[in-house]
Amino acid sequence: MIKFMKNILLVLFLLIAFCGNINQNKFLKIGRHWFTVDDFYSVVSKYTFKPLSNEEKQRKINQFIERQLVIYDAIKKGYLNHPDIQKRLENYKNILLYDRFFDRTILDTIITKDLLLTEYENLDPVRKETYTFDEYLPVLKKHLSSILEQNIQRAYISAIENLIEENRLIFFDSAIDSLAKEYSRKHETFSKDNFPTYGSEIILKELNFKSAIYSLNGTDFGVRDFLSRLKNYPYNIPSLLSHAPTLKSTVEKVIINDLFLKKSMILKLHKDPEFKQKLLDQQYNLLYRSYRRNEISDMVETNEDSLRNFYERNKTVLYMSKPLYEVHEIFIKDKNKAEDVLLKAKQSTDYKSFSDRHTERFLNKPHKGYLGYITSDLYAGIGKCAKSTEIGTVYPELIPSGKGFSIIKVLNIKKSEPIPFDTIKHRIISDFKKSSYRAIEQELIQSLRHKYTYEINVSLLNM
Repeated sequence: MIKFMKNILLVLFLLIAFCGNINQNKFLKIGRHWFTVDDFYSVVSKYTFKPLSNEEKQRKINQFIERQLVIYDAIKKGYLNHPDIQKRLENYKNILLYDRFFDRTILDTIITKDLLLTEYENLDPVRKETYTFDEYLPVLKKHLSSILEQNIQRAYISAIENLIEENRLIFFDSAIDSLAKEYSRKHETFSKDNFPTYGSEIILKELNFKSAIYSLNGTDFGVRDFLSRLKNYPYNIPSLLSHAPTLKSTVEKVIINDLFLKKSMILKLHKDPEFKQKLLDQQYNLLYRSYRRNEISDMVETNEDSLRNFYERNKTVLYMSKPLYEVHEIFIKDKNKAEDVLLKAKQSTDYKSFSDRHTERFLNKPHKGYLGYITSDLYAGIGKCAKSTEIGTVYPELIPSGKGFSIIKVLNIKKSEPIPFDTIKHRIISDFKKSSYRAIEQELIQSLRHKYTYEINVSLLNM
C-alpha cells in the first residue's frame, strides 16, 4: 500500500509540474493537454534548431508532433502507472536532485556567470550574431567544464570530505568485517538452495545482524538504517558484499547520496523550474521508449518464411554481390618509362609474362602483377578503372597509384549475382526488422493523427 501511494505521489508531482508550466509557453495541444515550447527545445536544442533551413525546421516540428502523439497515447493508456517506469522515474529524480545540488554548490562557484559571459564575448562575431548568450550557454558550459575538469574534481572530492566531517560519519570496521562474513554465509546458503532471486538487498534483509556498522552525528546505526537509506539510492549495488572493503565502500556511497539528497531538499531544489522540466523530459522519454517497444518492436515477428519472402522481394536491390574484375597490373615508378611500357603492353600477346618482366612491386609473387578478382572500390583508382575496361583489353591510360603508375589489363569479369540467403541471414534479419518496424510505425503514427486532434503555435519558435 505504501509503495502504491508513493507511485501515485510521483505521478501527481509530475502532473503538477506539467500543468504548472503549460500556461507560460503553450506550444502543442493534443486533445486537452498542452506541451510547451520548453518540451520542444528539450528534444531539439535551440543551438541546433536555429541555423536550420525552414524546410528542416518544419521536419523537426513534424517529428516532434509525432513523438508527442505517441507520448500522449501512452499517458492515455496508463503507461505512467507501469512499475518499471515508476521505478526509473524515482531513480532519475534522485540522480537529478544530486546533480542539481552539485551544480548549485560546486559547479556554479567554479564556472561562474561572469566567466561564461567572458567566454561568450570572446566568440567570433558571426557566432555571437547567430546565437544569444542563453542559446549558446550549454556549449559554453561544456567547453569550460572540459578546461576546468581537474578543479571541478578537486572541489567535488572536497565537498564529500566536508560532508563526512560535518556529519561525523564513522565506520565500525570490526562490525563491517563480521557483517561481510555473515553475508558470505547467507549468500552461499542461497546459492546451494537455488533461491530464485537473491540480490544484495534481499540477503541483507535476511540477516539478523544487530550490531551498529556506522555512526552519524554521534548516533549509531545498523543494517536496518542502511536498507532504509538504500531506497533512495538510484544505482545498483555490488552483489558480492562478502568482501569487507567493498561492503564498506557501498555503505559509504549510499549514506553520502542520502545526505546530499537531504541537503537538496532543504535548498528546495525539487521546486526549481529547470529541475521540473528535466524530470518531465525524462518522463516523456521513458513513456516514448516503453510505448515504442511494446506497440512497435514487440509486434515485429520473424520466422523462416517471412525472412525468405523478404529476401526474394529484395534480393535484386539489397543482396546482390559486387561485380568482380580479374586484373593483372604493371606498376612503374617513373612516368616516362610507364608511358613507354603502356604502349608496348597494348600490343603484347603475352601480357602475363610481359607484366612479370616490367612491374616493380610484388616482386616475390609467382605472378608479380596478378591482383586477382577485385571490386571497383579496391586499390584506389585501379578497381574503378577496371570497371570501365572490357575483358581482354588494357586500360588506355596510366593510373596514378601510390608513388608511381599502374597499367592494368582485365582478364575476366564475374557479374553481380544474388548473395545466397544462408550467407547473409543475419543481415536479412536486421533489414527485415527495420523494414517491418518502419511500416508498423508509419501506420501507428497515421492512426494517432486521426485519433487525436492537435494544434500548434509555431510562432513561439520565432522562425
